[in-house]
Amino acid sequence: MAPAGFDPAVAQISVFDALLRARAKAGGKTKILEDHDRKELSYDDIVRGAFALGGKIKSLTKPKETVGVLLPTGVGATVVFFALQAIGRRPAMLSFTAGALILKGEIAAAGFKRIL
Repeated sequence: MAPAGFDPAVAQISVFDALLRARAKAGGKTKILEDHDRKELSYDDIVRGAFALGGKIKSLTKPKETVGVLLPTGVGATVVFFALQAIGRRPAMLSFTAGALILKGEIAAAGFKRIL
């Protein structure tokens, strides 16, 4: 049974579609992200970056492909995550702090062939 106020039908959208819905509700100029360098991005910045970067990544990947993302935390990793979502790819977030052995195991278990 779903908690009161929760509509499961609303949850049946992609993360990128949820970003677009939030952007429509809050306004594209709303700042939503700041990294450790104090760089701020708005909804519009993230969506624009996702489409621009997604266009480049699309030619390197296949529809519904799982793509590893091994980038430092920050706005760059966020934009790459949403770019993959926008073009119908599945991002698999990796952490370099896990160490080489763990990373190799994650890559083997997930079975992806591309890492950004």
